[in-house]
Amino acid sequence: MNDFMRYNPPKFNGKMSTNEGQKLEYATFLSIGETEYWWGGMQQMMEARDKAINWANFRTRFMG
Repeated sequence: MNDFMRYNPPKFNGKMSTNEGQKLEYATFLSIGETEYWWGGMQQMMEARDKAINWANFRTRFMG
């Protein structure tokens, strides 16, 4: 978290507009530890099964 905060990210105020690709990028960028490991394996599995790697599929699997 300290490394992340060094970049002085903007505060989320609910008015920011993000597209589906950005949501996936942000979520995976913030993943650490077991979650980062889980996502790496999940990406490989999805690629092997020709599943789209996008926000909707990430969210479905993450919340699953």
